[in-house]
Amino acid sequence: MVALIAGSLACHADRAGSGVTEFPVPPDGSPVVGMMEGEVDRFGNVTFTSVNPARVIGSGVSAAIYGSQNVNARLYTSRATIDSTPTTKTWHMPLGLRNLLSYPIGSNQGGVTPSDTSGVYVALIGGPTVTATSGSCASPCTVRMVQYDGTASFTSPNQPYMYWHERLAAVQPAAAGDTVSARRSFVFTGPRAVTNFRFVLIVSAAWPPPNETFWSTFYNAATDSEPDLRAAPPWKKATTLGNGTETWSASTGRLTLGTSALADLILYRADSLAPATNAYIEARLKLNSQQASGTAPQAAFGLGDGQNAITVGIARQQVGFVHGGGFFGLTWSFIGSTYSFPRRSDATALHTYTLRKFGTDSATIEIDGTRVLRITQSQFDGPPFFVPAEATAYFGVGGTTSGNVSSDWAYVTYGIGQSQP
Repeated sequence: MVALIAGSLACHADRAGSGVTEFPVPPDGSPVVGMMEGEVDRFGNVTFTSVNPARVIGSGVSAAIYGSQNVNARLYTSRATIDSTPTTKTWHMPLGLRNLLSYPIGSNQGGVTPSDTSGVYVALIGGPTVTATSGSCASPCTVRMVQYDGTASFTSPNQPYMYWHERLAAVQPAAAGDTVSARRSFVFTGPRAVTNFRFVLIVSAAWPPPNETFWSTFYNAATDSEPDLRAAPPWKKATTLGNGTETWSASTGRLTLGTSALADLILYRADSLAPATNAYIEARLKLNSQQASGTAPQAAFGLGDGQNAITVGIARQQVGFVHGGGFFGLTWSFIGSTYSFPRRSDATALHTYTLRKFGTDSATIEIDGTRVLRITQSQFDGPPFFVPAEATAYFGVGGTTSGNVSSDWAYVTYGIGQSQP
């Protein structure tokens, strides 16, 4: 992951009803390649400059090791508008970003961009720090950022960020595809007496190979009630026979997917996974016992690499690789051997299932960290025709001949470029 720029704070957007907007969160430890400092003066002018190399930001991050403004990226904004009340002041800064590197950022692809490109993040890692006031400033005399898309670990935990669902092209002779299509409004608030403050930002964005070799995406049901509507970019939905329900529970933090007999409900993402590339997908879920009798697969998740669909199917009493022909009105069927649950620990209990893909060689299934099955490439299931060919990662439920099914999902995460989380 790339990282580049300078200064602000933030807040996530609550959605009416239940849950919050969930933006894709970059992996912890994303390398930082640039850092800049923003300075706001009494008139609202915003200036971005290189951070003094002697400075240490936040949790021991040294500015000496990073690039500067106008080297790896350019952060820009017009003058901030300032709104005042008798006691407070609010600064609105329309922020934009230009990529100055010789390769794209925001996607793991150097060529055609997949529809679910990972996007670009600008995160606050230092400040805001008040540098001047117009007089007495009642404690706490601090400024904070009050508009952001989420928080993640960039240089330390819980740092707020803004997000663009875009891939920026390699630097162009004139600003064009290397620049974000729209500015995002960074908003700060503080006591009315504050006139000047500063802050430090970084930028984080996926690089194409060989500059980077691993990318991951995490769907957390505890904070995202509607992955096909609220995530950014959202998971896409495919259903058959016009059936399928999504129900979110605030108390359990899980997403319940249900469907009727022979119908299917699948959520999928269109990333980019090549057949020879290692990958994994992990899901924590349980089948609902009142609708999960028998041994037919009822919940499934998997990976599509453009040539093969590698899918894990879960029945009440057994788990295995399944044939994709089970989707769209046909019951799913297991491929080869299956793993049988102990009677008191069947799939109606919450378990963590991990599918690990080893290029074109083989794939394995783990349950709660223990490997239970392996298949070789010759047993892979051919093209993932049950969802569009662009599908990279998918999960959902499929009705059996015996009736309706439902399952509860706590999270789904997948990674491209390595075979384990």
